[in-house]
Amino acid sequence: MLKVAVVASSETPGGAEQYLYRLYAELKSSWGVEARLIGSLPDWTPDLGECVEAGVTPKLTRRSPLVKQGVDAALSVRETLRAIDEFGPDLVHVQYFKEKLTLPRALARRGIPVLWTEHGPIPDNLPVVGRKLYAWQAQKCSVVAISQGVEASLRESGISSVLINNPFVGGADFSRTEDAGSGYVLFAGRLHEYKRVDLLLAAAAKLKHIEFVIAGDGPDRTRLEGLAPANVRFLGNVAAMSSVYAGAGLVVVPSGRKAREGSPMVMLEARSGGVDVLMARDCHAADEAASLGCYLFDPDADALAEEIAQALSSAPRELASDALSARSLSAWAEHHRKVMESAVGVIGS
Repeated sequence: MLKVAVVASSETPGGAEQYLYRLYAELKSSWGVEARLIGSLPDWTPDLGECVEAGVTPKLTRRSPLVKQGVDAALSVRETLRAIDEFGPDLVHVQYFKEKLTLPRALARRGIPVLWTEHGPIPDNLPVVGRKLYAWQAQKCSVVAISQGVEASLRESGISSVLINNPFVGGADFSRTEDAGSGYVLFAGRLHEYKRVDLLLAAAAKLKHIEFVIAGDGPDRTRLEGLAPANVRFLGNVAAMSSVYAGAGLVVVPSGRKAREGSPMVMLEARSGGVDVLMARDCHAADEAASLGCYLFDPDADALAEEIAQALSSAPRELASDALSARSLSAWAEHHRKVMESAVGVIGS
């Protein structure tokens, strides 16, 4: 039985966090993997594994002085390593910048292999020194890219990776009714300027006969509510999205390149349940979206409004059964298990 220390701290209930919950729930139920969270995640529950709040500092951000963040992160490493040693894992799993920049080589010296998950393209504004440090640390890890776009971004920085496409996780039929136009237009995600929800609100102002629903919260919510026309409804955070998807005629992903979307979970959730998706052409995930039958739009309000009207008046696009099978939750988790076992075997040989 594998013992995995998941080293991660985040205050945001987003796609990267959902990835961990789903992965370790499946690894535990199917293969008895024992996980321990070292850090803090908003929705990590005891049934996934014990949580030890060691080395918790905020995720690195360009909005605060990087030098101070770096010092704080370095000071937290000793506490994190102590918690890892106490657990005695076969493998350590990291997926946020702070842990990637500080832990891999320290763990390699202890003979502990590292699984590194990359959820989005490497930021364009990452300093050259930071980019080199990133690649240097990655040399000691088994790196997993969650989409082709992420894999290409890693390759550009000299980092080799294994591609494990994110799974379809809807697990239910959210298909539109025969009257396709009766569903509302849905945005689901964090309300941040990089998500470009402004574009959707501008399109909503041109389509006043159509209802728009915004599910999610974030720092941009107050500003967006002030811009929204009367046909836009804000739900805030929604714990269970099934009923929200069920009423949607179309899901829109307006994010541009600054959002660094690797493979948006909302796209996969919607498509797995039969809901059509419309994505901006300049999103990093646009090629993947097109391959899954999503619509694409040029990132301006007129083009978006036109594509929304067209999509709602068209028959739903079906998703191929082989795509559903290849991206099933069980197949996805098993691929991770094999990468983990390979990494442990390499270290142990």
